[in-house]
Amino acid sequence: VQFRLPLLTESLWQTKASGSYWLSDSEIDIPEQEDMAVKRDRISEILENFKSDIDEVVATNAELTLSLKSIQQPIVEQSEVLLAFMEEEFIERSDLEEAVVENHQRLTSNALQHSVYAYSELAGLLDAVLKQRLDETKSQLQKQLWAIFAAVVVALYFFIGMYLSSLNTLRKALATSDQIGSGELGVQF
Repeated sequence: VQFRLPLLTESLWQTKASGSYWLSDSEIDIPEQEDMAVKRDRISEILENFKSDIDEVVATNAELTLSLKSIQQPIVEQSEVLLAFMEEEFIERSDLEEAVVENHQRLTSNALQHSVYAYSELAGLLDAVLKQRLDETKSQLQKQLWAIFAAVVVALYFFIGMYLSSLNTLRKALATSDQIGSGELGVQF
């Protein structure tokens, strides 16, 4: 989610720069219309991906629904207004009026402001969620490490007990065999 907004912001800046260029050139030729159509399609694609990413996050984090939707709504609305304006005023016509370009600049600036705001809000919100999840994971990991430590201690206790038990039995067997070897045949094995 967080990585789509910089792409959207970059595309909006490029669109705004094109609008500034067209302000100095009062005519839009076919390559410029095609360029604007490509920019519109890119913004539209990023926006759709952003919306689907938000929906995925909401599906896995129901507690974030209200916050994410309130962040998503303004940027989506502003971008959709800009996309509709681009379609009507730039892509479908060849003559430009200064008011049209200025309106494009205003709409692009609004979309940019909302994109930057959404990014800063999302960054804080998602960082908080990530921190919470990392803390939960860290707590689970610590519990697992303590369980492993306890299992190792118990296993070590049993290993040492078996070793000492076997060692004691072997010592008795060696002592008995030494006694038999030295001639004491009445010793029980």
